[in-house]
Amino acid sequence: MPSRLDINDFVINSSGEIFAGTADGIFRSSDNGDNWIERNNGLTNTSIKTLAINSLDYIFAGTFYNAFIFRSTDDGDNWKSTNNGIPASFVNALAINSNNIIFAGTWNFGIFYSINYGNNWTNINNGLSNVQIHSLAINSSNIIFAGSHGDGVFQLKFFETDITFEIDSGIMPGRYALTQNYPNPFNPSTKINFSLPRVSCVNLSVYNLLGQKVETLIKKEMVAGNYNVTWDGIDVASGIYFYRLESNGFVETKKMLLLK
Repeated sequence: MPSRLDINDFVINSSGEIFAGTADGIFRSSDNGDNWIERNNGLTNTSIKTLAINSLDYIFAGTFYNAFIFRSTDDGDNWKSTNNGIPASFVNALAINSNNIIFAGTWNFGIFYSINYGNNWTNINNGLSNVQIHSLAINSSNIIFAGSHGDGVFQLKFFETDITFEIDSGIMPGRYALTQNYPNPFNPSTKINFSLPRVSCVNLSVYNLLGQKVETLIKKEMVAGNYNVTWDGIDVASGIYFYRLESNGFVETKKMLLLK
């Protein structure tokens, strides 16, 4: 690594390898920093501002200029651009919660999140009066702390319509499936499991007995996997509800009972 290089961020993977984000790309050390190897294959923007790593050892790099976010799934050997949904801006901060949901803090466009390892991004600026974000942090209660330019710290408790996702990274499913919620009956929350055999656009919603939509739990593109979604019915009345999964032509509806 050049001696006069700006070092903007570090992350360390589960094997103890260190990754440094610099003004001239990304460097990796496998010997506690004694030696560094450049790892820029696939990076079309090497001005690295921030790094983050998830529980699968996927590394994410945010850059100065043009809102480039890159992802590596092979310890930095190769990088792929994952910017869909983020406008051109600086990516100043990246943070990842316990469910591997990624958050990006940008300059002038606020905060974005991705539930599919960066393939798609959605803006979450509700209540954010200053969209010039310098830094991000997430605590164990899923509260996001966003440091702004000149307006201090903002807090956001992130639940996508008050649900949480868990991905089972074990055996990949061979077909679409929606299973019975558990517990059932429930009060006030229950878990819904479903499976996706491939990357899919997912719409999972809850309806009442009249067929009226109560809540949209998921409306996103998601990667293949077995998912566990928690629905909290604390704000609705006791009764029978239906949850419906639609994905790539697959449609299934199941009944659940909320008893308060």
